[in-house]
Amino acid sequence: MSAIVVLGISLFVLVAVICARTRSRPWQIPLLMIAAFGVVAFAAAGIWDGVSGGYPGDSFWTLDLTGRIGVSAISILGLLIIFAVLAWKTQLIRRVLYTAPRPALWLGDIVLSVLIFGLIFSASPQVFYLFYQQIFAGLPDQIVLRSILDVNRMTEIARLGATQSMADHLAGISLWAVLPFTTWLHLRPLPGDHR
Repeated sequence: MSAIVVLGISLFVLVAVICARTRSRPWQIPLLMIAAFGVVAFAAAGIWDGVSGGYPGDSFWTLDLTGRIGVSAISILGLLIIFAVLAWKTQLIRRVLYTAPRPALWLGDIVLSVLIFGLIFSASPQVFYLFYQQIFAGLPDQIVLRSILDVNRMTEIARLGATQSMADHLAGISLWAVLPFTTWLHLRPLPGDHR
């Protein structure tokens, strides 16, 4: 397992070095997001049972092809939006608070990133429910949100346990990927930054 972790970290470092040596381009955000996911996925031993078993009892497989494509598209689009917001937020923080010590900026940004992820994650069941209303006739209009910021649910997905669903593993990997992603953004120089 340690070889897999080293491989994941090596992949992340390679992508980070490639991106750091080029000017900021829009394609770097999704590329770095994927690299951050890779680091976390390689390091999270709990997900490998689900991945190797194909998540046989997961509700994802009860959907028809259109439903699976829709759920996948919503998930991918949501993650791209989350990480684009996180990148924009980090750049704004670094520009506005440029005189603050970098470690303080980084730690504060990590906390803010996790909070933003948590708020969007807590709202995501409503988005998926609205999609399910389109593919399953007769689902009533209702609010399915548990709370504005569901800390217990976030703690649950952060564990990346072997018995969790595919959705839980994706959410947990995404949550943990916020850390290397935000860190990488702080390691990059801003245009005109000479620190």
